[in-house]
Amino acid sequence: MKKTMQSKRWIFLTLAVTLLAVAVIQTMNKVDATQPAELKISRENNQFVLSADEIGAFHRTVRKVSGARSINLSESPTRVFVWNEADENEKSIPFYAISLDGKTISTVQETSFEMKLRFAKFDPLIEVPATPDALTAKNSDAGDGVYIVQFVTQPLDEYRNQINALGGVNYIYLPNHSYLFRMNAETKS
Repeated sequence: MKKTMQSKRWIFLTLAVTLLAVAVIQTMNKVDATQPAELKISRENNQFVLSADEIGAFHRTVRKVSGARSINLSESPTRVFVWNEADENEKSIPFYAISLDGKTISTVQETSFEMKLRFAKFDPLIEVPATPDALTAKNSDAGDGVYIVQFVTQPLDEYRNQINALGGVNYIYLPNHSYLFRMNAETKS
């Protein structure tokens, strides 16, 4: 009788520990959409593999990957991933991937940040050419003006909506990844 009671206790204890372990594992596997989706880079079969939580592997390349980061847009399931790949001459080539639902990648794209304006073509992270006087805005004491805003990917509604919510007004698209926005000093900062 004593052995039967001990066996029942042992079974009950084993069952309780197993249920507790299952609850802990389920809690650990839940992804909080408000937390940044982590971008992971691993190596498989002489390739760099980019992957993210809930998305899995979404890009493979033989080129060296650097500058990888993930961007989460507030109040949106959209996830953006940016990175650079080195070509055969070690030149850094920018890439991005977009997940509109936070679960699947809808776009993986090699890109360029070269601005293509009538008076010049340039990458604003490398150099900004002098603007012709006829195209230069006069300084306003209030800081109001029209500004070029360049995004890290193709313009998304979430990007424009955030600037508009701060008081900006978007006008026209400019290649690559840019819009003209009217903003006051507060919105600009």
